Amino acid sequence: MPNRLKIIEFEQCSQFHNLLRYAEGLTDLYDGSSKVIKAGNARYAQRGDTLYILGTDDLDDVAQSLDVGIGSEKALHRGARKHAELIEQGVDFRNVRLLVGHSLGGAAAQVLSAKYEIPCVTFGSFAIYDSKQEGGLLDYHCRVVHRGDPVPHLPPGFYHRETFRLKLGPSWFMCLLSTFFSLNWSLRARVTRFHVMPAYQDALWRVLGRL
Repeated sequence: MPNRLKIIEFEQCSQFHNLLRYAEGLTDLYDGSSKVIKAGNARYAQRGDTLYILGTDDLDDVAQSLDVGIGSEKALHRGARKHAELIEQGVDFRNVRLLVGHSLGGAAAQVLSAKYEIPCVTFGSFAIYDSKQEGGLLDYHCRVVHRGDPVPHLPPGFYHRETFRLKLGPSWFMCLLSTFFSLNWSLRARVTRFHVMPAYQDALWRVLGRL
Protein backbone atom coordinates (compact mmCIF):
# COMPACT_ATOMS: atom_id res chain seq x y z
CA MET A 1 0.00 0.00 0.00
CA PRO A 2 1.44 3.41 -0.93
CA ASN A 3 2.57 5.61 1.95
CA ARG A 4 0.02 8.28 1.07
CA LEU A 5 -2.86 5.81 1.48
CA LYS A 6 -1.53 4.85 4.87
CA ILE A 7 -1.40 8.51 5.92
CA ILE A 8 -5.00 8.94 4.80
CA GLU A 9 -6.00 5.98 6.95
CA PHE A 10 -4.36 7.62 9.95
CA GLU A 11 -6.32 10.80 9.25
CA GLN A 12 -9.60 8.92 9.13
CA CYS A 13 -9.08 7.27 12.53
CA SER A 14 -7.45 10.31 14.18
CA GLN A 15 -4.22 8.34 14.71
CA PHE A 16 -2.14 11.05 13.10
CA HIS A 17 -2.76 13.43 15.98
CA ASN A 18 -2.08 10.61 18.42
CA LEU A 19 1.33 10.13 16.80
CA LEU A 20 2.18 13.72 17.58
CA ARG A 21 1.11 13.16 21.19
CA TYR A 22 3.35 10.10 21.42
CA ALA A 23 6.27 12.03 19.90
CA GLU A 24 5.79 14.86 22.39
CA GLY A 25 5.67 12.32 25.23
CA LEU A 26 9.03 10.87 24.21
CA THR A 27 10.56 14.33 23.78
CA ASP A 28 9.41 15.35 27.27
CA LEU A 29 11.10 12.29 28.72
CA TYR A 30 14.34 12.96 26.87
CA ASP A 31 14.58 16.58 28.00
CA GLY A 32 13.84 15.77 31.63
CA SER A 33 10.37 17.32 31.78
CA SER A 34 9.02 13.99 33.02
CA LYS A 35 10.53 11.41 35.32
CA VAL A 36 11.99 8.24 33.82
CA ILE A 37 12.79 4.87 35.37
CA LYS A 38 16.27 3.49 34.75
CA ALA A 39 17.22 -0.18 34.52
CA GLY A 40 20.80 -0.56 33.38
CA ASN A 41 21.04 1.51 30.21
CA ALA A 42 17.29 1.21 29.62
CA ARG A 43 15.02 4.16 30.35
CA TYR A 44 11.25 4.06 30.33
CA ALA A 45 8.13 5.62 31.84
CA GLN A 46 4.52 4.50 32.10
CA ARG A 47 1.73 7.00 31.60
CA GLY A 48 -1.60 5.39 32.21
CA ASP A 49 -1.69 2.26 30.06
CA THR A 50 1.04 3.51 27.67
CA LEU A 51 4.67 2.49 28.18
CA TYR A 52 7.25 4.87 26.68
CA ILE A 53 10.71 3.43 26.02
CA LEU A 54 13.66 5.71 25.26
CA GLY A 55 16.84 4.97 23.38
CA THR A 56 20.25 5.35 24.99
CA ASP A 57 22.86 7.91 23.95
CA ASP A 58 22.33 8.60 20.23
CA LEU A 59 25.62 7.12 19.01
CA ASP A 60 25.30 4.25 21.48
CA ASP A 61 22.01 3.38 19.76
CA VAL A 62 23.87 3.03 16.48
CA ALA A 63 26.39 0.70 18.13
CA GLN A 64 23.59 -1.32 19.76
CA SER A 65 21.86 -1.67 16.38
CA LEU A 66 24.91 -3.61 15.17
CA ASP A 67 24.83 -6.05 18.13
CA VAL A 68 22.97 -8.68 16.14
CA GLY A 69 24.23 -11.88 17.78
CA ILE A 70 25.48 -14.93 15.92
CA GLY A 71 24.14 -18.29 14.84
CA SER A 72 20.71 -19.23 16.17
CA GLU A 73 20.84 -16.16 18.44
CA LYS A 74 20.68 -13.92 15.37
CA ALA A 75 17.03 -14.70 14.52
CA LEU A 76 15.90 -11.90 16.85
CA HIS A 77 18.26 -8.95 17.26
CA ARG A 78 20.39 -9.49 20.38
CA GLY A 79 20.77 -5.82 21.36
CA ALA A 80 16.99 -5.26 21.17
CA ARG A 81 16.30 -8.45 23.11
CA LYS A 82 18.70 -7.51 25.92
CA HIS A 83 17.17 -4.04 26.18
CA ALA A 84 13.67 -5.54 26.38
CA GLU A 85 14.78 -7.91 29.16
CA LEU A 86 15.95 -4.96 31.28
CA ILE A 87 12.55 -3.30 30.95
CA GLU A 88 10.63 -6.51 31.71
CA GLN A 89 12.14 -6.62 35.19
CA GLY A 90 10.22 -3.56 36.37
CA VAL A 91 6.96 -3.54 34.38
CA ASP A 92 3.69 -5.37 34.89
CA PHE A 93 2.55 -5.81 31.28
CA ARG A 94 -0.96 -6.69 32.35
CA ASN A 95 -1.40 -2.93 32.81
CA VAL A 96 0.08 -1.93 29.44
CA ARG A 97 -2.10 -1.43 26.37
CA LEU A 98 0.35 0.38 24.08
CA LEU A 99 4.14 0.50 23.66
CA VAL A 100 5.82 3.63 22.27
CA GLY A 101 9.56 3.61 21.60
CA HIS A 102 12.34 5.54 19.90
CA SER A 103 15.47 4.07 18.34
CA LEU A 104 16.79 1.26 20.56
CA GLY A 105 13.66 1.79 22.68
CA GLY A 106 11.58 1.21 19.56
CA ALA A 107 13.46 -2.00 18.84
CA ALA A 108 12.81 -3.18 22.41
CA ALA A 109 9.15 -2.20 22.02
CA GLN A 110 8.88 -4.52 19.01
CA VAL A 111 10.32 -7.43 21.01
CA LEU A 112 7.89 -6.79 23.88
CA SER A 113 4.99 -6.23 21.49
CA ALA A 114 5.47 -9.65 19.90
CA LYS A 115 5.92 -11.37 23.28
CA TYR A 116 2.96 -9.81 25.10
CA GLU A 117 0.73 -9.15 22.04
CA ILE A 118 0.55 -5.42 22.72
CA PRO A 119 0.36 -2.86 19.86
CA CYS A 120 3.41 -0.64 19.40
CA VAL A 121 4.35 2.65 17.77
CA THR A 122 8.02 3.21 16.97
CA PHE A 123 10.06 6.21 15.85
CA GLY A 124 13.43 5.70 14.15
CA SER A 125 13.72 2.08 15.23
CA PHE A 126 16.24 -0.25 13.64
CA ALA A 127 15.24 -3.66 12.24
CA ILE A 128 15.19 -6.66 14.58
CA TYR A 129 14.33 -9.68 12.39
CA ASP A 130 16.90 -11.56 10.32
CA SER A 131 14.32 -12.81 7.80
CA LYS A 132 11.04 -11.83 6.15
CA GLN A 133 9.24 -14.87 7.55
CA GLU A 134 5.76 -14.25 8.90
CA GLY A 135 6.30 -16.04 12.22
CA GLY A 136 6.10 -13.58 15.09
CA LEU A 137 4.59 -10.86 12.91
CA LEU A 138 3.29 -8.02 15.05
CA ASP A 139 -0.50 -7.61 14.94
CA TYR A 140 -0.13 -3.84 15.07
CA HIS A 141 3.14 -2.03 14.55
CA CYS A 142 3.01 1.56 13.35
CA ARG A 143 6.55 2.43 12.24
CA VAL A 144 7.37 6.12 11.83
CA VAL A 145 10.51 6.88 9.81
CA HIS A 146 12.22 10.17 8.95
CA ARG A 147 13.66 10.05 5.44
CA GLY A 148 16.92 11.59 6.65
CA ASP A 149 17.37 9.11 9.53
CA PRO A 150 19.99 6.41 8.83
CA VAL A 151 19.18 4.22 11.85
CA PRO A 152 16.02 2.50 10.42
CA HIS A 153 18.21 1.09 7.65
CA LEU A 154 20.38 -0.77 10.18
CA PRO A 155 21.63 -3.40 10.64
CA PRO A 156 22.42 -4.82 7.18
CA GLY A 157 20.51 -8.00 6.43
CA PHE A 158 17.74 -7.41 8.98
CA TYR A 159 14.09 -6.65 8.30
CA HIS A 160 11.16 -4.70 9.74
CA ARG A 161 7.71 -6.18 10.27
CA GLU A 162 5.04 -3.53 10.38
CA THR A 163 1.33 -2.95 9.94
CA PHE A 164 1.77 0.68 8.88
CA ARG A 165 4.77 2.69 7.78
CA LEU A 166 4.72 6.48 7.83
CA LYS A 167 7.59 8.36 6.17
CA LEU A 168 8.23 11.94 7.24
CA GLY A 169 10.44 14.81 6.17
CA PRO A 170 11.81 15.95 2.80
CA SER A 171 13.43 13.59 0.31
CA TRP A 172 16.53 11.66 1.29
CA PHE A 173 18.59 13.81 -1.10
CA MET A 174 17.37 17.07 0.45
CA CYS A 175 18.11 15.71 3.94
CA LEU A 176 21.63 14.82 2.78
CA LEU A 177 22.19 18.31 1.39
CA SER A 178 20.86 19.88 4.57
CA THR A 179 23.22 17.76 6.68
CA PHE A 180 26.21 18.49 4.42
CA PHE A 181 25.72 22.24 4.67
CA SER A 182 24.97 22.19 8.40
CA LEU A 183 27.02 24.60 10.51
CA ASN A 184 27.57 21.87 13.10
CA TRP A 185 30.40 19.68 11.85
CA SER A 186 30.55 17.22 14.76
CA LEU A 187 30.09 13.54 13.90
CA ARG A 188 27.33 13.16 16.50
CA ALA A 189 25.33 16.05 15.07
CA ARG A 190 25.64 14.81 11.49
CA VAL A 191 24.74 11.18 12.22
CA THR A 192 21.83 11.97 14.53
CA ARG A 193 20.42 15.17 13.04
CA PHE A 194 17.23 13.51 11.74
CA HIS A 195 17.26 10.67 14.25
CA VAL A 196 16.52 12.63 17.43
CA MET A 197 12.92 12.97 18.60
CA PRO A 198 12.68 16.76 18.02
CA ALA A 199 13.28 16.07 14.30
CA TYR A 200 10.40 13.59 14.25
CA GLN A 201 8.17 15.92 16.22
CA ASP A 202 8.91 18.81 13.85
CA ALA A 203 8.21 16.64 10.79
CA LEU A 204 4.85 15.57 12.25
CA TRP A 205 3.92 19.20 12.88
CA ARG A 206 4.78 20.04 9.26
CA VAL A 207 2.58 17.26 7.90
CA LEU A 208 -0.31 18.24 10.17
CA GLY A 209 0.01 21.78 8.84
CA ARG A 210 -0.68 20.48 5.32
CA LEU A 211 -3.77 18.45 6.23
